[in-house]
Amino acid sequence: MNEDTTQTSVANTTDTQQMSKDEIEDKTIPVTDVPTQSTSVKSKPYPKDGAATLVLPDPTPAPEAKKLSDVTETSLVWISGLVGDRQIDCAGPIELPFKITKPTWPYTPVEPNSTYANQVFDYDKGTWVATDAKSQGQQISDLVQKVQDLQKDNEDHNKSADRAEKMGVQTTRILTSLTQQISTISQKLDTVLNTKDGDK
Repeated sequence: MNEDTTQTSVANTTDTQQMSKDEIEDKTIPVTDVPTQSTSVKSKPYPKDGAATLVLPDPTPAPEAKKLSDVTETSLVWISGLVGDRQIDCAGPIELPFKITKPTWPYTPVEPNSTYANQVFDYDKGTWVATDAKSQGQQISDLVQKVQDLQKDNEDHNKSADRAEKMGVQTTRILTSLTQQISTISQKLDTVLNTKDGDK
C-alpha cells in the first residue's frame, strides 16, 4: 500500500484498532475548529496510549462590542402609531441612530406614564393617553378628586366673598353713622358759634 492510500484509509476509519501504534504516533487527526469568544479548539496528536486530548481555548476575554451611541449620536424613543399596516400602541425604548428631541410621528422621546397599563401617545397634546379600563378608571377618579378640590376652593371663595360683602355693608353703615354724627356736631357748633356772635 502506498502512503497516500494509507492516509486516506486512516482518515476514513473510525476504529483506531485497525491502525498500528506507529501509524497513530505519526498521524495528526484534525478536529473541527469551534470558535469560542474569538478562540478556537486546536488539535493535538494522539498520545501513545491511543486517547485523544484537546487543547482548551485561551481564557482571555473577548473585547466588548461597541454600542451604537459610541459611533454616532442616538435617541432613546418609544413608538406609538401606525407603522406600515401594524398599529403599535407603546413599544420601546428603542435606540435610533439619529437625534429626536420632540415627538415626531411615530417616535416620541417622552417616556410613557408608568401608572397606565396600556396607552397611546397623543401627538397633538404631547402626552400619553390611557386605553385600558383600569387606567381610564384611574383618570376618572383623578378627575373626581380635582372636581371636589375645585368645589372646596369655590366654597372657600364664596365664604371669603360673603365676609368681604358683610364687611363692606358694615363699613357703609359706620360711614353713614359717622356722617350723621358729623352733621349733628356741625349743626351744634354752628348754633353755638352763632349764639355767641349774637350775644356780643
